[in-house]
Amino acid sequence: MEALLGPSGAGKSTLMDILAQRKSTGNLGGAVLVDGRPADAAFLRRTAYVPQRDNFVPVMTTMEVMQFYAGMILPGCWSTSRRAARVEEVLQEMGLAHATKTLAGGQMPGGRTIRGLSGGERKRLSIAAGILAAPSVVFLDEPTTGLDSFSALTVSP
Repeated sequence: MEALLGPSGAGKSTLMDILAQRKSTGNLGGAVLVDGRPADAAFLRRTAYVPQRDNFVPVMTTMEVMQFYAGMILPGCWSTSRRAARVEEVLQEMGLAHATKTLAGGQMPGGRTIRGLSGGERKRLSIAAGILAAPSVVFLDEPTTGLDSFSALTVSP
């Protein structure tokens, strides 16, 4: 595990965006190398990026969110039963097996708030969606921001 630490505004998220090849605007220079070679599409396929703020549909359940991500990121050659098994495995690993029928929750367009997962559970769901395809590298942007100490400990590896 590697960690980027520094004060607010120091550029930690920007550096991580560059390393994950998610930033292409601005005055960027240099090269991102992996094992001495420029990072390419194959590198990107082996990585996952978990943003600081999730973007879940508040009225989807935890299971629906994971099934959606499974349909988007797991290889098309995977059978429905294999995808379902992987979703179950990741939910178990992330301590979310109890919350499969719980709404993700959050703010709807227009400002209405839907009750759902706790802050720590939402962060774990974000990470679960990121690790679904078993990437070699996971970029986590501020995974414990906004959490109390107990929730932060449950999110930490």
